[in-house]
Parts: sequence; structure tokens; C-alpha cells
Amino acid sequence: MPIRSSNIHLESTQAERLGLLPHECIRVRQVMTGTVAIATPATSVQEVAQLMESLGTGVVIVLDGPLLLGTVSERDLALASPQADTPVAALLPPSPGPCCEDDFVADVTSRMRRLGLSCLAVASADGRISGALSRTAAEAALQLRQGTD
Repeated sequence: MPIRSSNIHLESTQAERLGLLPHECIRVRQVMTGTVAIATPATSVQEVAQLMESLGTGVVIVLDGPLLLGTVSERDLALASPQADTPVAALLPPSPGPCCEDDFVADVTSRMRRLGLSCLAVASADGRISGALSRTAAEAALQLRQGTD
């Protein structure tokens, strides 16, 4: 008796192949802001706040030449209540380095929670800073996606 083929092909989703829930498959590049506001360590908190307002972004990336020192968010400024002339470097926790555009938002959000960070710089595949990811935006995207799955 010959074996008959049913011609049924099952395909798995990316989430199934990775052992993730569908809402956990959001990539950083889908949520990050592409507006990159950059300050130096000596930039005053007042100038950083003005930069955020003028560019309509809630995150500023702090670089010392090519070296990433960290990120500062509107939330960080509000919680610290620094003097206007305070250098932004005084508000920076040690930088954990950037996340990558292809990282999963769920993983990066967990990392930010664990480290007590409100935002992270995002690096492209070639290592250049390409944007920023705020924990608030990341958590909102995860919640929204979870509600639609």
C-alpha cells in the first residue's frame, strides 16, 4: 500500500520558533525614536531641557566625542530636580551601553527595569547611534501588542 501525502505544510511563526509569545516579538527598531538629540557631558541641564523641547523628544544622548556616556530623559530631569547650570554628566548613571535595533523590546525593557534606567541609546548594525528607546514607550508598545494578540 503506497503512502499518500496530504500536502499539508505547517509553518511556525517567528514567535513559535523562538519560544516567545507574539507580543514579545516586537523589535526595538519598531518602537525607538529616530530623533537623536546629542549633548556633551558639560552641557547644562537647562540646555538639555531646551534641546528636548525644541526637538520634541524626551531623551538626550550624552556623548564625549565618540564615547557613549549614557542617556538622560525628561523623567530623569524631573526626579533629580537639579540646578539649571548643573552639567548633565552629573545626572548620568554608569552607561550599560546601547541596545541594538534588532533586540527584542521585552528583553531591553527587562534590562532597563533591572538597571533602573528610563531610557537607552540604540545602535544600528554598524554600531552607530541611531536613536533612543524610552522604557515608557517600550512598555506601552508591549501592552498594546499584548492586548491585540
